[in-house]
Amino acid sequence: MNIFRDHHTGSTNPPQQEVLVLVDLFEKYHVNMVLMGHDHTRAKDVLGNTTYLTLDALRDGLKHASYLQLHKTAEGTMDYEFVKLQ
Repeated sequence: MNIFRDHHTGSTNPPQQEVLVLVDLFEKYHVNMVLMGHDHTRAKDVLGNTTYLTLDALRDGLKHASYLQLHKTAEGTMDYEFVKLQ
């Protein structure tokens, strides 16, 4: 499920009430990062203290195909990097 969308599709747009409940839970429990995917374009959105990452399609031949690599920092937090397919 993708919470933030820049286009409408009948099959992947979640009900608005469901999105509101999830966003409230993420805020209540101090969720730092939410991974979503895939869409055909990766995206980073920030709402409050939560970063929402939408992964793009992972397929050879696509112009912006990439995968997400997560890293644990020395401070114990998570960092990320989109790695483009060669």
